[in-house]
Amino acid sequence: MRIMSRIAKFLGGIDPSDFLSDCKEWHAFVEGVGDGFCPWDTKYEPSKELRKDIQDEYHYYSFGTVIGFAGLIFAVAGAVRLVLGAVL
Repeated sequence: MRIMSRIAKFLGGIDPSDFLSDCKEWHAFVEGVGDGFCPWDTKYEPSKELRKDIQDEYHYYSFGTVIGFAGLIFAVAGAVRLVLGAVL
């Protein structure tokens, strides 16, 4: 049995090869990562096409914001450790 079919069986029939398999999904995910990493308001306004992709694939956008925010936390923690490590 192939590994992907085993994973799909484990996930209840969900095929993992469908994850981020479309450009709309990638658009929504990457925009979410950016919005999660930079949670403050910006003057950036996404295009009409990108807004539609985010609306159609909002679950990928939401997942991207979580990943982006986690990246922000790790970046801040690393910077604090770097600064405090240099001081101590």
